[in-house]
Amino acid sequence: MPSVTGKTEPHLTDGEKEVGMEPRWIPLDEMIAIFSNHAAYADKDEMRRGMYLREFTALNELV
Repeated sequence: MPSVTGKTEPHLTDGEKEVGMEPRWIPLDEMIAIFSNHAAYADKDEMRRGMYLREFTALNELV
């Protein structure tokens, strides 16, 4: 288990705060599963779709 080497404060945009995004520590595979649903928001919530797609794309770079 890695140790914590520092600390920081969350830096959410106003849009991220508005839709209720919040930082959490969860397993990588669970994060990918959550953000893989980005297309489900295409016709409902473009801001959330974009945020989910951004996170999904970044997470896939880690695996």
